[in-house]
Amino acid sequence: MNGLTKTLCAASAGMAALLLVSTEASAQSACGAEMSVASIEAAPSFSCTFGDKVLSDFSFSSMVPGSALLEVGIHGADYTVTLGRDGTFFPAGTISNLLNYTISIAPGNPKASIVEANFGVDVSVPSVTTAENIVGNNSGSAVLGPVMNGGTVTLLLGKPDTSIVVNNSATSDSVGQLNSITDDFSQTVVGTGVPEPASLTLFGLALVGLGFARRRRP
Repeated sequence: MNGLTKTLCAASAGMAALLLVSTEASAQSACGAEMSVASIEAAPSFSCTFGDKVLSDFSFSSMVPGSALLEVGIHGADYTVTLGRDGTFFPAGTISNLLNYTISIAPGNPKASIVEANFGVDVSVPSVTTAENIVGNNSGSAVLGPVMNGGTVTLLLGKPDTSIVVNNSATSDSVGQLNSITDDFSQTVVGTGVPEPASLTLFGLALVGLGFARRRRP
């Protein structure tokens, strides 16, 4: 290998590394805004941190189009994660592992815990069934749903968690159209009271779903 070839190889490797860092930085900086699934998959170490709240280990079913949008944010004491199709369609049939991730409280805040889970769904055509499986480090396994043809469901955790692994799935027939799913987790801190009422949280989920509904195709 001559000097010129070595130089070109080194430059190519450097550009590839720079591109990866740039992609990860771009996805990271978008926390709190909408991100395409493709941009997140291009950044394997992608995570979002809001104060002491960390969302990480994101993965999607191969059936989820890269143009689908994910929005990760925090509203008061709640973490919110929404996956929407944004002008494209989630395919018919069963989609296992539609969206997976881990939500946890960063070390250094031992008094904080996750005490409530909410799951909301927006559909434009019925015949869609969705469910959310969670595994808390203290509360254990639980299933929210199934939720059919839109709607929301709330679960008060039996024991406060500091880390929860989340898995979403959906099943639809040939005409069913799933627009978006929204996960909402309420946190409380010892000495500051309880999380906001579920009715207000679910109202917020409805507003998030409407945002994605505006983009759906006829």
